Amino acid sequence: MELIGEKVILYPFAEQDFNYFFKLFNNGNRINMAALIPMKKEKIQELLAHRMINQTTLGFVATRQFGTSLKKLGIVFLKMMDEHMVNISNLTDEFVLKGLRKRFKKGKLTYSEDIMNTVTKFCFENDKIERVETIIPTKDRLKISLMKQVGYMNEGNLKKYIKAGEELFDATILAKVKGG
Repeated sequence: MELIGEKVILYPFAEQDFNYFFKLFNNGNRINMAALIPMKKEKIQELLAHRMINQTTLGFVATRQFGTSLKKLGIVFLKMMDEHMVNISNLTDEFVLKGLRKRFKKGKLTYSEDIMNTVTKFCFENDKIERVETIIPTKDRLKISLMKQVGYMNEGNLKKYIKAGEELFDATILAKVKGG
């Protein structure tokens, strides 16, 4: 099952996508994945594979048409929190983030916006899903801006909520509700 946006196509995450996952993960361009930082590579791969096999998490690789081939843009994971709520985690390729704020101001649809719009629409096509949320380190203003740009609302800050290594970070929770 592929998801088709205006500028992007998202394909189901497959075993061969783990190398791309670790390339992005190690570059640090991630939303809502800080809990994985202290884990070893093999443990992360085992955890994600287990979640996908048990269908508690769906993974997608975002691409765009680039000439005659596809260019990878990032990876999105949708984790079922309960039957009514999904949590989004995202890894973005560095070139996608360059100049993102300037493109926001120009009013043109960015790849990042199209990815988030497409996966959110996919979630809400499920009759039971009422809420899609993400948790982002408060200091990451660009990713918070991106989520607000696609209609997510700031629901507040969580003090010392995300642990990355030995350090605790404040987090911002953003959500979009069906029909809201």
